[in-house]
Amino acid sequence: MLWQIIRYFGALKIKKQFAAAMVLLRYWNDLLNLFYPNPCAGCGQALVGNEATLCTSCRIHLPRTQSHQTWVKPLTDKFAGKVPVKAVYSFLRFERGGAV
Repeated sequence: MLWQIIRYFGALKIKKQFAAAMVLLRYWNDLLNLFYPNPCAGCGQALVGNEATLCTSCRIHLPRTQSHQTWVKPLTDKFAGKVPVKAVYSFLRFERGGAV
């Protein structure tokens, strides 16, 4: 019983140390981003918060196809005879010079 109590409080101590290390890591990353900001792959602006590759503005302006709302025959024709398909969907449309 005593051993279980010691293990429990030891685990709590490790969790607190891990949480403190995560806070320090976040502060270190914020300090590095102050001097060397991660650029957005679309527009080049500095990424903030939880943005990983594209900034929020670029994500909002991505050229979505809305192909989930209608059946798009040209997409299905591209795969005809190559692989058996029931439906084809695309999330984004390619635009030359765009963010994608």
